[in-house]
Amino acid sequence: MTRVPRRLLTALLGIFSALLIVAFVSALYPYAGFDYKYFLARLFDTYLHYQVNGLCIQWYTPSFGGGLPAYPNPQQMQFSLPQLLTMGVNPWKAALGSIFLYALAGFWGTYAIGRRLFQLDWTSSTLAALFFTINGFYLEHMAIGHLGFQAFPLLPLFLLVLLHPALPDLAAGALIGLLFAMLIHSGGFYPIVYIALSMGILLPAAYLIAPGLFATRLLLRRLGWSAVFAISLSASKIYAILAFMRYFPRLITDTITTSTGQALKGVLAQLAGMMSLGPYALLTGKPLTHVRDLLQDLNGTGLGLWEMDNSISPVLWILVLCGAVGLMVKALRTHQARPWRDWLALFFLAGMLELTLEFCIARGLFYPSLSQLPILKSLHVNTRYSSAYLLPLALAGALVFEWLRRRLTERQGGLAFASLAALTCLSAAIYFISPMQILQRRQYYAAGIASLYDQRPAAEIYPVEQIQATLNDPRVFDQHASNLNPYEVIFGYNIGQLKLDLVPGSVWEIRQGRYNMTNPTGYVFPAENHTTVFERIPAGQADTLTDFVNRRQPANWRVPPAQLALNGLGLAGLAAEALILGRLTLAALRRVFSL
Repeated sequence: MTRVPRRLLTALLGIFSALLIVAFVSALYPYAGFDYKYFLARLFDTYLHYQVNGLCIQWYTPSFGGGLPAYPNPQQMQFSLPQLLTMGVNPWKAALGSIFLYALAGFWGTYAIGRRLFQLDWTSSTLAALFFTINGFYLEHMAIGHLGFQAFPLLPLFLLVLLHPALPDLAAGALIGLLFAMLIHSGGFYPIVYIALSMGILLPAAYLIAPGLFATRLLLRRLGWSAVFAISLSASKIYAILAFMRYFPRLITDTITTSTGQALKGVLAQLAGMMSLGPYALLTGKPLTHVRDLLQDLNGTGLGLWEMDNSISPVLWILVLCGAVGLMVKALRTHQARPWRDWLALFFLAGMLELTLEFCIARGLFYPSLSQLPILKSLHVNTRYSSAYLLPLALAGALVFEWLRRRLTERQGGLAFASLAALTCLSAAIYFISPMQILQRRQYYAAGIASLYDQRPAAEIYPVEQIQATLNDPRVFDQHASNLNPYEVIFGYNIGQLKLDLVPGSVWEIRQGRYNMTNPTGYVFPAENHTTVFERIPAGQADTLTDFVNRRQPANWRVPPAQLALNGLGLAGLAAEALILGRLTLAALRRVFSL
């Protein structure tokens, strides 16, 4: 097969795998996963902010909870890919578009790791990309509407950029810093932890596979530049988040009461998930909801399937198990001495595999202490952590196939590749015949916010005129209202920490010398604005209330000098990114057109 058809086939498989995810997410449209009601409403809210104020920070929003922080909210994503796409399409299409592009980026990044870093054949690299892209973790979380997980497929790009020998160090650092910032500004604090654990596994494994990629000074330079760009692009957002969360730290942990042996079985069951356990359920005459019940039993939890299903393809399971047996046989037959650096890499690899497992089962030597660190103590649902194994397993499967391919004729290798690729794609079909409305709670009518965007008159900004007690977040716009029951988990899943001093009625109603609207500066920067948490806007500040309910950021609401400085740092970092990556793109284009 010539180079062009090879590339075309790989590209088509990448597009197919990304479209497969989009098709599953939108399979029951106009109904979508339950949590889309949170993210789509806020994408539309920020879109309205941009229409009124231009491209600037949305510090606060009047739309939810009688006035809440926006930019300081860790899940708010006003500088993200889907928010950018809302400039042209409605929030639902923007969400699907970002999912497609991120999945495609993950496919390409994994393929490039195989080809450029590990020098694998295109067939092995393509299989690795398929294994990583088609996984239950991403399918399930995108289906339920956890849009903060959308950037998880950027994981292989971190490894690719860090180790790629052809990239200048400054450009590599700029790219890694940008990838990190994309996660931060996409509400991706959970995925950052999974990516960090996965990178801890991948780096020592990559050294054992291709030690020539590792040069200490090069890696240190790249990591140094990465830190510079990551801080410059993300410090403003992180500072604002920490200012907000000092009052609402969202301390939450999972306690897994099952035995250690049962918990380990649970991790294996998570990686088996729907793609392996689903066919087994069908063969034994059980409904596919049995997979959820089985995972709940093995993991000792009542979580939904979307939180436990991190499945890999059965094809990958077979390859990895065969590879593990092969390695054990080889270790027993050969006694070749290894250099001390290999033993050090093996030690770190084993340590990271074990540490990741501790996060998965919520126990061990290090997890009790690490889970109390800032940020980590606000994260929960430990079943998600097994997603850190997805890329290492995908690359391990590719290495096993590469070993097999070299022992076959070209025709046999091509047939084996085609068969395994087809079976990998086919294994995802189980999701489309599952009871999706039950297993991913597809109860949210996503067409509502989409039509609101598409049919919105040009000058309509949906100003807030009243407070309503019980109103779903997506309905606040057409009702010209703000609600007392926002879907905002930073205040707890039952918003028990949101002690609003508001009543249903007009926002202009005056009680005890204050309007019926919260001054949201009290949530984040109370000292600079002489406010307190849950304090309402004083009756003497009619201009302030007028601005706020009409989606303008009042001029008298101040932010501290440190925040302003970090905002400026972010703009400087963005300008530097544009300059560096622009030059890198021009150099790449020159190479392409000089061929």
